[in-house]
Amino acid sequence: MQLIRQAMNKQLLPFESENGNYEGEATQVLVLLSNYYADKKLFDENTDGYGNILILKDSSIISKLSVIPDLLKRGSSR
Repeated sequence: MQLIRQAMNKQLLPFESENGNYEGEATQVLVLLSNYYADKKLFDENTDGYGNILILKDSSIISKLSVIPDLLKRGSSR
């Protein structure tokens, strides 16, 4: 149970990249090694070989689930 509570808490995370820096709270961090999430293309640029970092700031499962259709729509329209 402690692990679940800890996972639901926001963590202060610093990220540095050649495109800029981010330091702030996040509940989840996804690192993608291609332009795709599952079979949906998320980015137009050819970023294969680079790490694409998606930072989710809200711990609410409802808010995370509500983002998925938007990501899938954007990915399928490209």
